[in-house]
Amino acid sequence: MEFQQIYQDTYPIVFRRVSRFVFASEVEEAVQDVFLKVAQSMSTFDKRSSISTWVYRIATNYCLNKIRNQKRHEELLTQWAAELRPVDIGASAEDRILLQQVWGELDEDLLQVGFYYYVDGMTQQEISEILDVSERTVRNRLASLKKAGQRLKEKL
Repeated sequence: MEFQQIYQDTYPIVFRRVSRFVFASEVEEAVQDVFLKVAQSMSTFDKRSSISTWVYRIATNYCLNKIRNQKRHEELLTQWAAELRPVDIGASAEDRILLQQVWGELDEDLLQVGFYYYVDGMTQQEISEILDVSERTVRNRLASLKKAGQRLKEKL
């Protein structure tokens, strides 16, 4: 069976399955991730079950892994947020509390820069080398992180 046919036949199953586990805004991306895994794993399909059962299992495993990763991510955020310390920009205790509150709402790029800068105490140059981005990009991400804190501060 060709991938295109598998996709057409099982898309509704995968969509329903994934939509029970992720936010509505993430469903399409999650469905695409599942089908990427299906495409990568087609050579391992052993035909002991139907193709739809096999795809359903892949979708379920994807969702369970996503939940596990989210729980682990939250544990790490809690642990790292507790370890935040002022570094060379002179972050106050109030700033650290605000960072803890916004930590979970940030995209991965901002989280990485935030962890490296605030938790690990790295310089902007070190971060740019690790992430293979310019120092300006690091500065922009730090500024975005600070703005997210300011927005939360205004809400309080």
